[in-house]
Amino acid sequence: MIVSCTRWCVAVVLAVGLWAGVAAGMFRRPEYLPVERLIENAAAYVWEHPDDAGGYYTLARVSGTGYAGR
Repeated sequence: MIVSCTRWCVAVVLAVGLWAGVAAGMFRRPEYLPVERLIENAAAYVWEHPDDAGGYYTLARVSGTGYAGR
């Protein structure tokens, strides 16, 4: 019984430790984001595939990220 409880406690501690490490880096901003290049690439994709809504969505997300980062 004690061995089972010890294994369970160790597993919980390891799981919480791993989760805490992931949660700490989840909202960290990148130090450098090449927004101009990403916008150029997304715009080129939209130009080549005008019927693909995903291209417009990606272009809007990249533009918003660039706006929020400045």
